[in-house]
Amino acid sequence: MRSPPETRAGRRPGSDVLLYDDGCACCRASAAWLARRARRSLTLLPISAAQDRGLLEGLGERELWASAHFVTAAGVEYHGGAAMTQALRLGPGGRAWALLDLAPLSWLRDAGYALAVRLRGRIACAPGRPGAPR
Repeated sequence: MRSPPETRAGRRPGSDVLLYDDGCACCRASAAWLARRARRSLTLLPISAAQDRGLLEGLGERELWASAHFVTAAGVEYHGGAAMTQALRLGPGGRAWALLDLAPLSWLRDAGYALAVRLRGRIACAPGRPGAPR
């Protein structure tokens, strides 16, 4: 499933927000890893709380749970692979991640993200797996 294009939040969150599936161990670990490395404030929010905050209101239930989402302080919503590169831009070497948002490379970003979503239960982030991020 392709991620929807950028959308606008019903309300501006005031800080950057990464919305993730808190029922997924890999998603929780990845979100925490990104937040620890962010150079400025990054709020982590479970997807289940998004609509209570006026975020992701334009997405259907299937789109909502299909991927991670990133919302800028100004209220621009990014989905899937684009959400991850937006979050990664906040960390060290952030400008390099922006290259994956360029048209020639965005297909590779999206394919990599789709593969990670399909395999997330089998990769090292899964509970009890050796090498899981702490």
